[in-house]
Amino acid sequence: MYKGVAILCIMLAARLAYADEAPPSLFLKRYGSKDYKASSQNWDLAFSPDGVLYVANNSGLLTFDGNNWTTYEMPDRSDLQRVCWRNDTVYTTSETQSGYWLPDGSGLLQFHPQSLPPQVCFRSPSEGLPADLPEVILRSKPSAFAKAGPYHFIGTRAEGIYVTDARDEQILLHFSTHLGLQNNLVHALYVQDSLHVWAAFDNGLVQFSIHSAMRLLATRNQIGMLQDIVLEEGNLYARTNTGYFKRPIALGHLFVRINEAEGRLHLPPRPPRAVPVGEIHWADSSFSELLRMRTAYRLSPSRYWFTGENEALLLSITQIGFRQECHLLFDDYYLNLEHRGDQIISLNDSLHVVSTVEGPLLVNTAQLMREADSRGSPFRFTRIQYKDKHGVHYLNPETGKVDLPYDFHELNIQVASSLLDQNNQISYRVKELSEHWSPWQDEGTITLQLPEARSTLLVRKHTLDGNSPEIKLLIEVHPPWYESVWAFLLYAALTSGIALLVVRYLVSREKEKNEHLANQLLENELQNKKNELGKQTSALVRKSRALNAILEELEKQKSELGERYPAKLYQRLRNLIEKEFSDDSDWKAFDAYFENAHQNFIERFRRQYADVTTGDIRICCLLRMNLSTKEIASILHISIRAVELRRYRLRKRLGLEQETNLSEFLMSF
Repeated sequence: MYKGVAILCIMLAARLAYADEAPPSLFLKRYGSKDYKASSQNWDLAFSPDGVLYVANNSGLLTFDGNNWTTYEMPDRSDLQRVCWRNDTVYTTSETQSGYWLPDGSGLLQFHPQSLPPQVCFRSPSEGLPADLPEVILRSKPSAFAKAGPYHFIGTRAEGIYVTDARDEQILLHFSTHLGLQNNLVHALYVQDSLHVWAAFDNGLVQFSIHSAMRLLATRNQIGMLQDIVLEEGNLYARTNTGYFKRPIALGHLFVRINEAEGRLHLPPRPPRAVPVGEIHWADSSFSELLRMRTAYRLSPSRYWFTGENEALLLSITQIGFRQECHLLFDDYYLNLEHRGDQIISLNDSLHVVSTVEGPLLVNTAQLMREADSRGSPFRFTRIQYKDKHGVHYLNPETGKVDLPYDFHELNIQVASSLLDQNNQISYRVKELSEHWSPWQDEGTITLQLPEARSTLLVRKHTLDGNSPEIKLLIEVHPPWYESVWAFLLYAALTSGIALLVVRYLVSREKEKNEHLANQLLENELQNKKNELGKQTSALVRKSRALNAILEELEKQKSELGERYPAKLYQRLRNLIEKEFSDDSDWKAFDAYFENAHQNFIERFRRQYADVTTGDIRICCLLRMNLSTKEIASILHISIRAVELRRYRLRKRLGLEQETNLSEFLMSF
């Protein structure tokens, strides 16, 4: 946190007996090396129109945008001696090289060594120094000069800074290590605008703010803690924990103690003015600034001051809602709100006295708001960086959207307001994660840890009138690749593919199973057919054997009985046996069984060998069934010799070589 001090001008004027003019009301903000994290020695100052301060420092180039200090080292780490801003470019020179600085795509300044063009020249710190300075200033060895409105700021080598009247160089104020400064050796002064002057010291930096609308009336050690105060006929009457005091409200005066009787006459005892916020029926509004407020002070039925930790809010209620008249953050002035007794006492519609730890502060809200309206208020993202396992990555700060990997460690977003405005504090919230704004903060760096989702960062800048400008940044933290949309599409495709393969496998298995079952059924059926064929063949063999046995017995009986066996009976019986041998019904059944069992063998054989006879076909069928010559002769009711003769003729008809086995040929056909 930057350190500052509010300077009580009247006290200083009293110590400078030779000052006839009323000194300005100044607030000092002091910055040391711990604040800007660079060398303590500062040699030169420059300022850009967009409200950025540039400092030539022993550590390199310092920049300050009202919220963030940044140090840029020279390539050779040399000390910078001079700095100036011209045509959107920062020029510097050191002991070893000169050049210019320009931002890269990530918003960081990069040094480009180059001889400076003729139109670029560095201002001498003492340029414009008046010749008719008081002797006391001349003895202090003037080293720097700046003119801010009706005042001259003169830096010295031995005695700090003098503030003089620009008309006659009469000394109005003197700042040294005894009164507010951290060092007496001034290297440079720079006028930011008519209300702000910067000083570069051998040890640190100081910003002087001229506030005609705000001034400390006294210090705590002068009059104690304020309890009550009134304004009557141009005079202020105050009661503190140490007694009663009086002073004119005009500049150039101090409080003087008065007796209790006179004090009670102007400040009779009264109850405290503070009202708990919860007791105000319209304080339960959704107006976000009220959420941090604790105490209210009623000025009229429709006008209230509200105070919080270190802020004060002036609101008026209208028919359409709230109107914010003024919002003071006392951190902007390095003051601390007193939390005992009444914190704000209104003298009239515009003048209000605030009880601070440093002393009673007079605030002219009407004038303060006029001064605030006259200043610019740029507000932007200046740096975006994130860290992951690969290091630090910088992104273009002008982008409207940031894409982050799921495994990022930390996101740092830098926001800059401007030194053109006294009020540089910011507040932020992530829209999807919180409805409430963060507390106001000086520093412009926002550090976030975000879930894997799309988020919107909203950042607002403090303004006195409450019309806080907002900027936003879209942030998307992408899930790991294995949780991305493409990954899920891949998973779906893989799952579908695997499911398809499984289905195909199961279908194939089922098909194979069905085919196996079908084949098994076919084999079983074929086997059954072969069994039936075997039975039919066996039946033919048995029938032939039986008929042959009967025929042999008939012939035997005829031979033994001779003429005694009636010829008529013999012939009738023989004719019956011969008829059974010549009956084709059994052969038709055999052919049907054979065709079923041997896959249309007869039909195929006839197509290839069209000149074969029915007898040849039967010989082929019986040979394919691997029956012996004797069995074939019995079935066909011919001799073995006849069977062999038919086999011989069949071989010739089929055109088989001598070494080809007929039975094997037929079984493989």
